[in-house]
Amino acid sequence: MYRLRRQSSGEPKSSLITFVSVDIADWYERLLDRGVTIIDAPHVLEAFNIYTLFVADPNGYMIEFQKFLD
Repeated sequence: MYRLRRQSSGEPKSSLITFVSVDIADWYERLLDRGVTIIDAPHVLEAFNIYTLFVADPNGYMIEFQKFLD
């Protein structure tokens, strides 16, 4: 589904950090303004009932920002 950068050993980085927030659109704008690599723009994941955004940190780890839509 998502491609992560490979570590020097050739293994993909499999860790994911998730932050829960009520304002994903604000995070998206703030991160865009700072030049952060956007992996997947904000969207709804209906299977999990969340609004989510995926970005990459400078070391290739994926970071998710999500809002529960309950």
